[in-house]
Amino acid sequence: MGKASSCGIGNVAKNFFLFLCTLFLFFLFSEGAIRVFGLNYSQYIRHPVVRGEPLLHDRDEALGWILRPGRFVWKEPMPGIDDLVFSVGEDRRRVTEDQKSGDLPSVAIIGGSTIFGFGLSDEQTLPWKLRERLENFQVLNLGVSGYGTYQSWLSLRRLIEENKKTVKVVLYGFFENHESRNVADFSWQKSL
Repeated sequence: MGKASSCGIGNVAKNFFLFLCTLFLFFLFSEGAIRVFGLNYSQYIRHPVVRGEPLLHDRDEALGWILRPGRFVWKEPMPGIDDLVFSVGEDRRRVTEDQKSGDLPSVAIIGGSTIFGFGLSDEQTLPWKLRERLENFQVLNLGVSGYGTYQSWLSLRRLIEENKKTVKVVLYGFFENHESRNVADFSWQKSL
């Protein structure tokens, strides 16, 4: 009876070892095939940095990072995609228009990359489109890639305190990843 039990354990160990060897060989041959045939899976990966992506951010003690003023051109971000233009004013907000009078009441739009308009040229962003429809308002794009709810709120508070802006309406572009950004979840930090 003792021999039968030990043989069963030996077979399980042998089978497990064969499984590990097979798995190792599978990954080894897969890697070799990828290298030999030149398969490039990087074209499907969007994060964290894509070829030629302009560096748009400066460090900020309170917010972590803020936009860097200037006009940035992202040359052909992907094959077949036209150059993208990101314009950031001296106020460190993405431009939404040919700057109108500061006397107009403001609509502030806060959020992350979807509000900033990452992957879009200036005139394609939501805040720019909204500005085209709201003639009697100044639309302020406070969106910054990677921001969560807390950073968005802090940037709005800074705008009001430093510029004494009369903000009549605040729109917040929320999506579920903001929850993990708010608490600096490990999976989000790892993606940076």
